[in-house]
Amino acid sequence: MIGYGLDTSMLSRVEIENLPAHELEILLEYGQDLLSPSELLGVQLFIQRIGGLQNARQAIDMLKQLEQCD
Repeated sequence: MIGYGLDTSMLSRVEIENLPAHELEILLEYGQDLLSPSELLGVQLFIQRIGGLQNARQAIDMLKQLEQCD
């Protein structure tokens, strides 16, 4: 355990994906001090994937709305 009650000893992809949002937020903010560069990159990529999925869903919804207007 290193600060904030997080056990950051070699986080795997599965472990990163199962972290609660508040812990992901802490790792984004302080990860450079708590994680190895590869672990920090894993956290960043996971969060980017979530954002990418959200944006993709919004884009598909917008396309559906435009198609209904035709």
